[in-house]
Amino acid sequence: MHKKLCQDKRFERLQHHRIEIPNLLELFQYFILPTRDDMTYAHDLYDYFSRFTDKSNPDLLENITEENSFGVHFVANSSKITKCLRNLQTQVEQDRNAKIQEVRTAKDKYNRLMNSISCLSCTCSSASNETLCRRCRIEEQAEDIIVEIYECPIPSEQASAFAVLFELRMPVEIRYYRDVLWQFINRSRYKPDNRMYEWLRVRPHCERLEPLFTGPKDYKVKLVSSNNSLTQTHTADLCIATAPIEDFLYENSLQIQLTPSRSPKFEDECRMLTPQLEQSDYKHLQYAIQSTESVQNQILADLSQIQTKFKSQQFIEYGSFRSGHRLQWWNLLSILEMDSLPLNEESVATLIIHTILQYGPFSDSVSWCAESHQVLFDDNFVDELILRLNRHLDDCALNWQNEFVLITVTMITMRVLTLCNSSREQKVVDLVLKCRRLGEQWIKLISSAIQTISSTDLTEVEKLRGNIVTIGVACLLTYSVHSNRLHRILSTNDHMLSLLKAMTNVHDNLVSNKKQTSMSEIMKYLLRFTDRILVQIQPTVALFLQQSSYQSLDDFAIIYWSVIRHEEAIDAKWKKRHSNEYDGWYDGQYESTILSIDCLRGRFLVNGMTVGYLPEKIISNELYLRVFDRYIFQVQISDSSNTYIAKYSYHDDGQVLYEFYHDDQYNQLIIYERHLKTNEVFELIPSDCLTIDLPVRFISEYSHWKNTKTNIIEFRAVHFKDPNFLTYKP
Repeated sequence: MHKKLCQDKRFERLQHHRIEIPNLLELFQYFILPTRDDMTYAHDLYDYFSRFTDKSNPDLLENITEENSFGVHFVANSSKITKCLRNLQTQVEQDRNAKIQEVRTAKDKYNRLMNSISCLSCTCSSASNETLCRRCRIEEQAEDIIVEIYECPIPSEQASAFAVLFELRMPVEIRYYRDVLWQFINRSRYKPDNRMYEWLRVRPHCERLEPLFTGPKDYKVKLVSSNNSLTQTHTADLCIATAPIEDFLYENSLQIQLTPSRSPKFEDECRMLTPQLEQSDYKHLQYAIQSTESVQNQILADLSQIQTKFKSQQFIEYGSFRSGHRLQWWNLLSILEMDSLPLNEESVATLIIHTILQYGPFSDSVSWCAESHQVLFDDNFVDELILRLNRHLDDCALNWQNEFVLITVTMITMRVLTLCNSSREQKVVDLVLKCRRLGEQWIKLISSAIQTISSTDLTEVEKLRGNIVTIGVACLLTYSVHSNRLHRILSTNDHMLSLLKAMTNVHDNLVSNKKQTSMSEIMKYLLRFTDRILVQIQPTVALFLQQSSYQSLDDFAIIYWSVIRHEEAIDAKWKKRHSNEYDGWYDGQYESTILSIDCLRGRFLVNGMTVGYLPEKIISNELYLRVFDRYIFQVQISDSSNTYIAKYSYHDDGQVLYEFYHDDQYNQLIIYERHLKTNEVFELIPSDCLTIDLPVRFISEYSHWKNTKTNIIEFRAVHFKDPNFLTYKP
């Protein structure tokens, strides 16, 4: 914005004015910059703002009455505004003369009244105070003559007058730029100072100046004063008889100030840019992750005073990890080699992720990459790092409870991919895809585990859903790379399907999980991070889908929507909902059913409905309770009204889907069981339908399922969770 204004001939002088944003340059090293594009942009911004720190002319928000301020100079060279000022000064002079004449007229009137009673004596009766004599009445009338003071609404000094006129008539481009600058300086929650007085709301200034104001109604930076005007505060009426005319005339009393700014403290901003450790054993080491300053002496001193559960060597390793910005990546390599820190702990993941993403100290180098990360330009170092990351990935492959190992390895790998030389690009891409495949494999295992857990163990189910969210986030992190290398990890139908699966898994399990409020800070941070990733890759997603005729969306719909899972292929005629390349909505149609996918939030809608749960009228029905007890199905809307179909398939081969239809008219529940391999469909028969035909034991000890094609009724175990539910048929 500033750069474009400087290119405008009207505002070229901006190039010679300072930009004062407290602590801005000092904060750059604390910024989290995940990709090469981010680092390049930050480096360019740092250089740009650095050029404006030592300019001789003041910032737009300070010293606005100085001769070399932008506003004063602009007005001095603007014929329109100076003409407006002359007209205003003419009007002010007329008002001043009118006030002088008003005072003179009042004095004349006072003198006439007093002269008219000079020969009269007071005849008021001391016994009655109700009626005044003629002399006293006229004298009282003379004393009641009051003339308000006159205050000039503009300063008498030329530079100050120019500053005021600039605030009234400044170009809208400058006003918006200055508002943005002011809001950025006040990026913490700003509380207006009620002790400030706005020029355009104080008499007499508002009466003359407000008609000249050309700005918008909702502007932020206003012309204010720390003191009120004399017109508002002048309480003692001047005696018209004795006060000279000059006592009624005052210069402008308001100070010329702008709405004050209140920037956050440097320490507070550093804290906001640094993740906070939550685990009790690590909280004492919060100071060790904020920056790359050497804190080893403090670590050693704290070692003897702080009681922790982990070993002293681990305490030292954690606290010393960031000591020296050039050593961080070497320390990471050492940890991976020696297994000296547990990668599956959230606080360790927090330390490593924050370290590798934080930009680090700036140097005089012209390189866009800070010294903290230039070691990744060394091919040999990258080879050693990849070797150890592969080993850690292999070690945890069989245990999906190591989700934070996957998160950490993925984040390190993506950081390497965005910075390494092209000669190592393929090696790193292979590792990225390996992380993605492992995450998908784990999600399948956990989803199967959820289906086998007792319906009453809600805590365990929610824990597993939390695991899916974490692993899904790890899969989404594999798309975090700068634009020039994004095609290496998002260019095939499989890549796109992986993206769609990951985002819907994260969304659906977040919606299903009741305890989102207990989510750790690192997970909240990673979820925000994945939101950013999904926004950044939307143009690439849109282009790929368009070029592939939306084949990936058709394939994903078959995978995701249970109703069409038996289909080999569909053509839903997908269209992008809006032309904005960052909009993630796509709409299609399968027969009469409207399908929608939000590639930003991971929502898959069927006729406007997303994944949810069965309504109360179904789960409280006797037919449902007898077989499924309190089991909680995640369901999707079917292509028929009032019909829900389970999102996941069930039982050993994972080829059975359950469908629930509620007839509101007859208050009747119908439950179908669809076998995907054989295309057989079974209907659950209410037990009371068989009371006449079967003995009590055959009814009470079994559930009854009718094959809708053959009309043969199968006797099975009563409870859906029975391990032999499908196979036991007496």
